[in-house]
Amino acid sequence: EANDRELHIEGYNDIAIEWIDTSRHPAKERYEKEFDNGGKKSYQNYLERNIIEKKLLELDSKLNKKTKIAVITGYSPQKYILQTMVKQHFFQHLEIDVDTVDAFQGSQKDIIIYSTVRSSANPYGIGFLKSEARINVAFSRARCLLIIVGDMEFLDNYKIRGNMFPEIIKYITDSEGCRIF
Repeated sequence: EANDRELHIEGYNDIAIEWIDTSRHPAKERYEKEFDNGGKKSYQNYLERNIIEKKLLELDSKLNKKTKIAVITGYSPQKYILQTMVKQHFFQHLEIDVDTVDAFQGSQKDIIIYSTVRSSANPYGIGFLKSEARINVAFSRARCLLIIVGDMEFLDNYKIRGNMFPEIIKYITDSEGCRIF
């Protein structure tokens, strides 16, 4: 039902997917920070956290009804800083869940914000972002709007075997209802 999908957010009338590209920011701002997460490497990206904070506040001010949002990411340390940030605000219209892609089970949300996190000087360092199943979860759960936050230049690397992002970026570039910001 088309009417169910209408959110009426000023500035988003015909937009289904928006990619907020961090690649124009200087390296020291946009690069991930590496963490030891119980013996495994994991990552955090403060620039993406700050962009998502601004976006949530903007959406909250433009919406006039309760709207379910999920902020999802592949990395626990990123989930942690996003959760902490969300708790620091009072949102009038947003019901926000923050989770990892793996923990985020099939529930649909009006808006999904996907923090890709990865960005570094290592052109092959996208890790498990290239997992197709994970990407599908991120991309199939938004009822009205999907917002991706990430370093487009870094992720648009077709030399990485199995990397889905070049296709996604091409889709967003070529399709109506999508924009890069």
